[in-house]
Amino acid sequence: MLFKSRPFAGRLSCALTAFVAIAAAAMATSPALGGQDKPRVVVTPRQTVLADPDIRSGVLPNGMRYAIMHAANPAGGLSMRLGIDVGSFEERDAERGYAHFVEHLAFRTTRSAPQGDLDRRFAALGVAFGRDQNAATTLFSTTYRLDFSSTDKKGIDEGFRWLRDVADGVIFTDAGVAIERGVVLAERQSRGGPQQAVRDAISLFQAPGSRTVAREPGGTTATLAAARADTLRAFYDRWYRPEHAVLVVVGDQPLDAIEAQVRAGFGTWQGKGPKPVRASPGKVDFARGLDVFSTAAPDMPTIVSACRILPPAPRDEVEMVRHTSETRDAVWRDILAERFKLLVNAGKSGLVGAMVVENDAPEFITSCLIAVPVEDGWEQGMAAAHAEFRRFVQDGPTEAEVEAQMEAKRAVLRGAISVADSRTAGTRANMILDRLLDHRPAVSPREAMHAYDVAVETLDAPTLKAVGASKWAGKGSLVAVVLPTPLDREKIRSAWARNEAGTALAAFADHDKTVWPYADFGTPGTVASREVIADPGFVRLRFANGAILNFKQSSLETNGIEVRALLGAGRRELPADGVFGATLGASLLTAGGLGRLSNGDMERSLRGTSWEFDYKIGNDVFQLSRSTNKANIETQLQVFAAFMTDPGFRPAIDERLPTALSMMYRMMGTEPTMSLNDALYSALDPGHPEILPPPAVAAKLRSADFLRLLRPALTEAPIELTLVGDIDEATAIRMVAKTIGALPPRSATDRARPDAHFLRVPDRAFPVIRATHGGSADRAAASLIWPLYVAEPARRREEYALNLVAGVFNDEFRRRARVEMGKTYAPMVITSMPDHADQGLLIAQVESQPADLAALVAEGKAVAQRLVSGAITAEEVEAVRQPLLSRAAAARSKNDWWAAAMSGSARDKAVTAEQTDYVRLLSSVTLDEVKAAAAKWLARAPIEAVSTARGSPPASPPVAAARGRKGQVR
Repeated sequence: MLFKSRPFAGRLSCALTAFVAIAAAAMATSPALGGQDKPRVVVTPRQTVLADPDIRSGVLPNGMRYAIMHAANPAGGLSMRLGIDVGSFEERDAERGYAHFVEHLAFRTTRSAPQGDLDRRFAALGVAFGRDQNAATTLFSTTYRLDFSSTDKKGIDEGFRWLRDVADGVIFTDAGVAIERGVVLAERQSRGGPQQAVRDAISLFQAPGSRTVAREPGGTTATLAAARADTLRAFYDRWYRPEHAVLVVVGDQPLDAIEAQVRAGFGTWQGKGPKPVRASPGKVDFARGLDVFSTAAPDMPTIVSACRILPPAPRDEVEMVRHTSETRDAVWRDILAERFKLLVNAGKSGLVGAMVVENDAPEFITSCLIAVPVEDGWEQGMAAAHAEFRRFVQDGPTEAEVEAQMEAKRAVLRGAISVADSRTAGTRANMILDRLLDHRPAVSPREAMHAYDVAVETLDAPTLKAVGASKWAGKGSLVAVVLPTPLDREKIRSAWARNEAGTALAAFADHDKTVWPYADFGTPGTVASREVIADPGFVRLRFANGAILNFKQSSLETNGIEVRALLGAGRRELPADGVFGATLGASLLTAGGLGRLSNGDMERSLRGTSWEFDYKIGNDVFQLSRSTNKANIETQLQVFAAFMTDPGFRPAIDERLPTALSMMYRMMGTEPTMSLNDALYSALDPGHPEILPPPAVAAKLRSADFLRLLRPALTEAPIELTLVGDIDEATAIRMVAKTIGALPPRSATDRARPDAHFLRVPDRAFPVIRATHGGSADRAAASLIWPLYVAEPARRREEYALNLVAGVFNDEFRRRARVEMGKTYAPMVITSMPDHADQGLLIAQVESQPADLAALVAEGKAVAQRLVSGAITAEEVEAVRQPLLSRAAAARSKNDWWAAAMSGSARDKAVTAEQTDYVRLLSSVTLDEVKAAAAKWLARAPIEAVSTARGSPPASPPVAAARGRKGQVR
């Protein structure tokens, strides 16, 4: 594949994406007057919201609600959800964290799995723990998820059996609780750090008497340490009752049979003891006046928030009333978001970004103005955001803004309708469960459009002004500032008061209508050749200008179309010191706009369509990609062609770049695994291009650097386009001919640099690589790395054997470290083997308390040595292989699989072969081959890397491996 995973590159693109994120009117138009000779007929829209008629729902005699639905995507698949409408909010003081603890124990030992072998049993059915079988606990619910890519009666029975066990068959033992306690504490620790500490401090400042703030699902160290089997069982028995439960089953099976199994499997479930009384809300001071708060967080970005705390909305409102309120709230927030974007893009505002967010909780509603200032200029940033917000509250929106936002939302809803039939069983099950747990009807996409139209039917600018004002009611704002250094709170109070008393901005003026100027690329191109690729079945067309179109008409996803464009040589054409800048620039490509349109102008001119796309840098290619639909494909191709001819790289983003990068470095520096990975690369290959540059060097990057690094490939390299989906060939050719096919010919020169740098690990011993991070002192991480070989198609079979080795290693390491030792939450073993690029690696990584790290490292080495010795069973291999095969089989029924098999195939036939041969080749890898791969590649001592908090003593030296069952060293 062109984009096979690299172990640590994702950390950069994910972090950048997070910071980029910071960084029609028909229903409102009066009907025309007709003649006077016949009465006017007025049709009143239905004022109710109807549940999706394709969902069959009911209530068992014991009170359990259920909903079932047929969905043929994936074919033969099944998605099951059990929701308990009880979360951490209901915990008593001594039970904090119990709802989440019980959730963990449901995966350990149950009535039908008293030996705790759930992961192996489900793996044999193609279900992978974590990916297909998981759970989550929130303040108000605990949900369990199970997805089968394809299943039969045995799988269905096993799924119903486990979920019924979750309902009333979880086994609580002191030994099991003692081990799982370590896992729960490790998860709590992994989610902690400066960011969580700041969130907790601000929440406590805003609503100190609320139960919501005092019942974070992770609980407290003290209550978790004191939890016992009997106390956890008491919580479970009290709250896990049929009248608190919702079961959702969606899949490609007969509904009558599924409903019968729901009734048979859960009809005998009865609650234990008297029905419990729900917890009372806490005490929130809604009359509180202006108050301020500040906290010093050197590893966090500077942020200013100003919130109003309002009484909660009624939870028993008629659905249309509630939906209307939510819809109107969203419209005014979206309008403000657009204004903030204009303000920031104009420059000199002192802001990286600003937004208004709302949280509607049972105890209170918070409406918050959030501002992220440039550098640490909290006063200027706060003043700019506050002034724009005051203007909205004072003047309200314009009618044009209201109409624009309503049309933008309608475009989203129309898109959802167009692809409704292609929704997966899992997507549908999640939606149904979320709605039913909130005691609301689960609606179809078409009904969602109807509800929206009714909600905005009479919406106008004065109404939205009133909505905004109502959300900013109350006695005063609660203003919080997060800064690297301490700040006198009186300075915050004074600054806010000055802003409140300052001269209001002039009324907002609508922008002139912006016309999309990239609809005509000249004379449409012509097809020079057409080739049928029999296996797996698509056509390849070459246009006269040299552009290639790989095309397949597919009915797999109704109205859905996958579009990808490849060009250039990716990382191979970048200088080693330019990879970081190019990766940053790629994430900001659309933010830089086009030559004739800023990003904001683009959004206004294309309002009502979905056009944003992903731009990624692969080892061998640059890729633009988008999942779109029939209604938007022509515009999407125009957008692709526009960026391939006239990318903007506008300097408007330059003012904000240093701050965004500083934020990224601060926050990444608090994560043990981030510092670990950077130190690892620096030790293995000091010149590797994915080593983060020093912050001072990164801070100098500007849009001109992005232009230098990225524009040549976009505007000069030959283009290979792939279209897969619900579109006929003639239409696809016509659209491509007018866009990509109409561009001037491009020279097919070799763009790869001779000095392109890829990882090569020296064949020598390394001392333990040590790194430090700026996060909590109770967090540490370690990696064990086994160098492999540089992957190539000719060695694919060996690669797949190593993938199975890594999977067996992962399962055993998780079982030992998490299930038996209880010392970590999510240990991970992966391989990274891109073709003809970075040298392959097998990596085992774990995060834990510093005191536990040495034992976990020793355990990881012991597991590796067991695999080297040949102690791998067929059952262990199949537990890894079957979920992979199940996922692969389901993937083939999606446009995305076909796009991956076709995209890049004109330049490299191995792309198609890897996709089409995967199942056959993976299925044929033998147990002996897996053992041989383990013996060959894990025999050498691994490279070790350890990350601990700055100022903490280094982790202890490795200890002897713990002895496992039957006395063997594990």
